[in-house]
Amino acid sequence: MPRLFNVSAANFEASGFFVECDAGNAVTTLFHFERPAGAAADIDAVISRVGTEGGGKIFHIYGRGLKLDGCTFANTKIAVGDLDFPVSWTPNGSSNDTQETAMRAYQFDNLRFHGVAAGVRNVGRNSLNCGGIQMTNIHGDIGIGGGGAFVGVARDGQFANILSRMGATHGGGIVDLHDGSSNCAFTNLGNGGFKGADVARLVRNPIVIRSGPIGVNELSFIGGTIGPCNRNGVHILGHGKAQNIAFLGIAFDRTNIEGNQYFPIKVEESGGAFAEVSIKLGACNFKFRRETPAACILGGLNSAVVTLYRDNLTTKPKGIPWTQSNIVVG
Repeated sequence: MPRLFNVSAANFEASGFFVECDAGNAVTTLFHFERPAGAAADIDAVISRVGTEGGGKIFHIYGRGLKLDGCTFANTKIAVGDLDFPVSWTPNGSSNDTQETAMRAYQFDNLRFHGVAAGVRNVGRNSLNCGGIQMTNIHGDIGIGGGGAFVGVARDGQFANILSRMGATHGGGIVDLHDGSSNCAFTNLGNGGFKGADVARLVRNPIVIRSGPIGVNELSFIGGTIGPCNRNGVHILGHGKAQNIAFLGIAFDRTNIEGNQYFPIKVEESGGAFAEVSIKLGACNFKFRRETPAACILGGLNSAVVTLYRDNLTTKPKGIPWTQSNIVVG
């Protein structure tokens, strides 16, 4: 069954039930929102107090307006859901209903993710024009895979209280931000994990930021904890410009458990060269315990195109340098 609910009109609401899929079901989308070709972009659906087990995705929405609240989603094989844009639609003539402005009004509040292959994704057509995403109080109690609670382009959004308590080894994270992400605040994020003789529940890279031809800029991470994790606490990957990536009041805790070739913050070129990377630290702290400490706080690309700004309230162990030799410290 490819779709459980195939919704083709606006203002759909669902609440107060549980859906259980077969354990091997990797194809069913539980809620598919798509109006007829040429129709308006309005969806404006609400899914509240719904529980699910298994399936491919909870939702795929072609259009604007979706609210999820008070739900538990477990063990989806693809993702929690995808934000997408109608292939064919008729603008209503207003300036808030153009190709650039019509994809908006998405709220995700008070949700529990358990063992999902990925969270909410904005990776479809017109993803660069999707704005105003709001995610609050997301609890990944175990195993948010595929990048974390949010994956894709984030523009003009607000993300708060996202916790990934236990990760599947080598899987998932908190957020994976793609090229074009800008003007977003990520407040009180956190990831945790365990590693011992009999337990290994850690993610690789809690925060991934992918820059490219468009660039990423004005991304602020405010409060919370990054780590423990297997590899890099923050992995800035790609080319072009990654500007004004700020970390304020963040505790970086055991962010390179696999070895000192990983770092609390790593910059790595992929697909081309970086022209500019600027990272800002305010009142942050870096600590290591039994694992081998990182070679430096900011590692990876050793180039003067990378600038690190930090204040006097940001602290680290004395024996670990801030950066490699060619990085500019402002």
